[in-house]
Amino acid sequence: MLALRAADVGIPRHDWKAVDEDTFALSSHARAREALDFALSIGAPGFNVYVLGDDRTGRMTATVAYLNAICTPERSRRKDWIYLQNFRDPRQPLTFGLAVGDGARFSEALRRYMSRIRSMLVAALESEAHRERIKAIYRIADEQINEKQAALARAAEEVGFTLEESSEGVRLRPTVAETADRERNRYRLSSALDQLEREAGQLRASAEAQALALDRQTLAGLIEAEVAEFAATFADYPALSEWIDDLTEEMLRDVRHLGRPAPDGDRLPAKYCTNLIVDHARTDECVVLEPNPTYENLFGYIEYRRVDGTSETDLMLIRPGALHRANGAVLVLRAEPLAKDETVWTYLKAALRDRAIRIEEPHRSGGMLLSGTPRPQAIPLDAKIVIVGTPDSYYNFFSNDPDFKTYFKVKADIDPDMPATPENRNILGSLIDRMAARQGILCTPEAVSLLLGLSSRLATRRDALSSRFELIEDLLHESGGHVKAGERLKPEAVLTAWRARYRREARAEERFHLSMQRRHVAIATSGAAVGQVNALTIRELGDSHFGRPSRITARASVGHRGLINIERMAELGGRTQQKGALVVEGYLRGTFARRHPISFDCSITFEQSYGSIEGDSASVSELVAIISALSGLPVRQELAVTGSFNQLGEVQAVGDVIEKAEGFFRVTAKERADGVRHGVVIPLANTGDLVVEDDVAAAVADGTFSIWAVDRVEEAVELFLGVPATDAYDRAANTLKAFDDLIKDRLAPDPWHGRTQTALVEPGDPD
Repeated sequence: MLALRAADVGIPRHDWKAVDEDTFALSSHARAREALDFALSIGAPGFNVYVLGDDRTGRMTATVAYLNAICTPERSRRKDWIYLQNFRDPRQPLTFGLAVGDGARFSEALRRYMSRIRSMLVAALESEAHRERIKAIYRIADEQINEKQAALARAAEEVGFTLEESSEGVRLRPTVAETADRERNRYRLSSALDQLEREAGQLRASAEAQALALDRQTLAGLIEAEVAEFAATFADYPALSEWIDDLTEEMLRDVRHLGRPAPDGDRLPAKYCTNLIVDHARTDECVVLEPNPTYENLFGYIEYRRVDGTSETDLMLIRPGALHRANGAVLVLRAEPLAKDETVWTYLKAALRDRAIRIEEPHRSGGMLLSGTPRPQAIPLDAKIVIVGTPDSYYNFFSNDPDFKTYFKVKADIDPDMPATPENRNILGSLIDRMAARQGILCTPEAVSLLLGLSSRLATRRDALSSRFELIEDLLHESGGHVKAGERLKPEAVLTAWRARYRREARAEERFHLSMQRRHVAIATSGAAVGQVNALTIRELGDSHFGRPSRITARASVGHRGLINIERMAELGGRTQQKGALVVEGYLRGTFARRHPISFDCSITFEQSYGSIEGDSASVSELVAIISALSGLPVRQELAVTGSFNQLGEVQAVGDVIEKAEGFFRVTAKERADGVRHGVVIPLANTGDLVVEDDVAAAVADGTFSIWAVDRVEEAVELFLGVPATDAYDRAANTLKAFDDLIKDRLAPDPWHGRTQTALVEPGDPD
């Protein structure tokens, strides 16, 4: 048994010195750092990363900061991405990946080229010389038509007909009285007139074709003079050269529309424009964070405009998603939204499987198709995907997906705490100091030392630090309110903020203390009582989490059922609690029934407990209560205990020893002020887990509150019963022997009836 000193239990003040390191230099993040470095070094598909860490460990901010530090433009494979019109299949715009900066250069070069060609074409087509050439073409056709029409008119006059112009065209009208052959002449002339109309149409069509050819010849001359310089600029992209050839053919086909002055100024039709969906020339961003990974935010979407009551779109209304912006670099996603939207998760896996980014508009699935809706060509996907989330998301959703390990082969695990080594203290202390500076707070070294000590408390280990440094950042915000202008943050301000936080969250605990004062909850914290022990338990009410004593009682009698766990009988005990009770019974049998069988009944229960009970941390207190009930020795009520033990009597570590010790300290505050000394007993294995408040440590220092650590359950028995464990066990053994003798006497021959009774009790009597 070890009596702990104040220095062994209070909040430590860790030494530190300033260093220039980031969060991922902490040993808690070392495993995740190595995993990220490994994943980024491999170009093979599937080596994407899931970063998992507890809340407030900076798993997102620290991960993004680290990725930004190591993912430089020089190490990335980023490209600019553009969409251009597919002149062979207008519904499927073509995509091109260009070197960073070439996307904007091509977009501007195409705009200048098309604007120049268009303006020169408009000027050329409206020039007097060109108009005269076009007029000459149509004039020749008109002259040929007129000649043919005049010849037909002369032939008609010879047989008594004339040609008249009307709104319906040229008609035959007789000029002489009816003769025997007039109808025959009408028929012959009508046929000739039809032939004339056909020939006139052919002549006009030929003239139109000649005029169009002249327009195209004019445009071709302009293109020939300009296209070489434009195409040569991007000769390193063969696919673009082919597209420029297709562009030339389209311009020649579209010469009349292209050569028409635009009603909206210099705006070009969409098919002659570049949709630059990803332009890295304006930013060095190599890490893209998408906090809300919906389908549209990830894969992009197509916008629509309303025109005359209908929806229409074109390639210029294709919008990119985060996958487009992160292509060739790193995309960071939050796990929780992905886990909630299985549709997006399915599409993301498909993109990783096919290594392609497609814009598919799933929201239109099953709906009415819109005419002219483009189906953009898929863009090759070459990005590292980093999902950041909690262990719960990882184990409850992602790891259960059989495809997950195919596409996310690397796990980057952030430890919830780390050893309080000098390196970790220096790094975390420097981080805390810089966090305070960002908030406009200057810290004294002592304040940072205290904050490091509180980090140890958050880690529930004196020799550890918590990686949940964002909780320390919150405390810095709260502490700043207790610092006067121009002053530095001192430990007193930190402790004031720390205690104010406890005060805000202590309503449920104070209600419990009030219930004890009113004796609604029966807990004795002074004197002694047989078969009654104060066990230290944890009460959780929503976000409230505090330690409190709970009375455990034991009553022993003659019987044969052994240990009776009332919680189990009432179906209030969980499996672990039931196991603890069975371990206690196993220890008792191993201790007292090695020479002869023992027969007894001993009921144990948590008094005034009406809800489910789980855990085996009350095993030590249950044994002390049982030994007290069997030996008749009273238990010290100024003490409380937590701890489990195995069948060999070795006390084992339990959780929440800080809250349990402080809970009993607060419960006994009034009696301690009256001079009663109190204390708690914890497992020896938990000694390093105690990081209690300064007032508890001060009480330990002045002897008004004690904390003992025990390695074997017999040590707890001695402390609570005030006698050596051997004496207590001897008295318990005598009681058990007396119980056994009573049972034997009841099975002895009955002298009054002269016969042996195998049972002297009613069948319903449990004894």
